Amino acid sequence: MTKAGVLNVCLGVESGSPAVQKQMGRFMTKETIIESFEKLWKRNMNIHAYWIVGHPGDSPVEAQVSINFLRDLYYKSSYFTSTFMMFLPYPGTRFFNNPEKHGVEILSLDWTKWDRKGHVPPSQLTTFSADEIFQNYKSYKEIQTLATLAKFEFVEPVFFNDSE
Repeated sequence: MTKAGVLNVCLGVESGSPAVQKQMGRFMTKETIIESFEKLWKRNMNIHAYWIVGHPGDSPVEAQVSINFLRDLYYKSSYFTSTFMMFLPYPGTRFFNNPEKHGVEILSLDWTKWDRKGHVPPSQLTTFSADEIFQNYKSYKEIQTLATLAKFEFVEPVFFNDSE
């Protein structure tokens, strides 16, 4: 890849929780993800990872599994970036067309609130309230901010375990 001039790779990690990944129809293990990151780092590739919080199958417990995995990746190397998004059941998807089947509750059809970032989402899960999803989204962002500051040696990387 590097011989071909590829410098940047985007990976859809989506979740560090095997249970949520199963609901997404994804079957990458944490070990596979770590191995992929390590191979790319060894080739001096820039990695950008995408994460989703609040996908059907997610819950506060599963989100913590994912947050811990993100934290572990940043402990290995803070030389990657991430984009964090909150799940939205877009019109035309099975989650919008049949939300009850997937444990989704659509709270608002005000499309100005459907931007995936920055405020409480317009949907929630039976296992994960909109407020909890938003709080976990902010936790992802906080971990990335701390890791980025540590990368530039502005602060020591200090992460807090939310379960304590």
